[in-house]
Amino acid sequence: MTDPVATTLAAYDLVAGDYATRNAAATADHVAHQEEFAALVGAGGLVADAGCGPGRDALWFAARGLRVAALDGSRAMVTRAAAAGVPVARADLRALPVRDGALDGLWSSASLLHVPRPQVPAVLRDWRRCLRAGGVLGLTTSTGGDEGWEVVPYDVAAGPLAAPVQRWFVHHDRDPLLALLAGAGLTVTSVAERIGARRWLQVLAVTPV
Repeated sequence: MTDPVATTLAAYDLVAGDYATRNAAATADHVAHQEEFAALVGAGGLVADAGCGPGRDALWFAARGLRVAALDGSRAMVTRAAAAGVPVARADLRALPVRDGALDGLWSSASLLHVPRPQVPAVLRDWRRCLRAGGVLGLTTSTGGDEGWEVVPYDVAAGPLAAPVQRWFVHHDRDPLLALLAGAGLTVTSVAERIGARRWLQVLAVTPV
């Protein structure tokens, strides 16, 4: 059986260059979400960017006075983030190599959507584990109740392949997602739905003080 996570990471390795180019600029809605998250974390806070890709958001947070530890499962994305000056490590986002309560904030933009649905509750609990009391989760993920393979819309560095390069997507409707966050011990403070290339949910949640 094909491993959705391994196949998706391999896809990002192949398209990292074109992905970085096309996503170099964040949308206004995305930046507004970053600003809300950064304000809740506070200046000097330690933030993990879980699923940092080429490092765009990590650099934005660092420029605003946050301490950033970036993580990604794709070797090519980690290489690009490091080249951009981001403190980054390769890691499985389903089990972060972070001490309990070490983080003031955890940022996840379009990374939870690649986690197979049965694993999502455990992943959210692990992310909660990493946050201190009063820590902040900034989450952006796609909406919908379905899941499945999608062919990448990016140029493949290795050139044309015999098989299409695909990523596994798991979409979440608002109420079930909020229930999962509550089950992980997180209190949601704001939710916004944005429509772009996809329908997105932007969530801010905090751990109990």
